[in-house]
Amino acid sequence: MSACPAAEAIDMGELHYEIDAGKCLECGACAAQCPAEAIVQE
Repeated sequence: MSACPAAEAIDMGELHYEIDAGKCLECGACAAQCPAEAIVQE
């Protein structure tokens, strides 16, 4: 979440972080920092 330049695009959900696609800049910063490699850009 701290790596995101649009920090309001990522929120902590009940079990994991969730990305709001409408606020996401699609820069890939979160994907590069995700330790679980759970973020895939389409």
